[in-house]
Amino acid sequence: MASVITSVVPSLGPSTGGTAVTLVGTGFVVGSTITFGGRLALSPVRVDAQHWTCLTPPHTPGAVTVQITEPV
Repeated sequence: MASVITSVVPSLGPSTGGTAVTLVGTGFVVGSTITFGGRLALSPVRVDAQHWTCLTPPHTPGAVTVQITEPV
């Protein structure tokens, strides 16, 4: 089953990065990569199959796409 993000909490933060966020979803697996606007998340921790925590990286101001990629 592919990983699916259903929410990002909080959904807003500064473009300077460093915001602690929780990703909520399904099918999260160890070794996945999380990106915000194409930039790697900082300090990602898989809590369980429905939750990851991490810090946002610095990124371009404005809305960014949050993506999780499972290991190959």
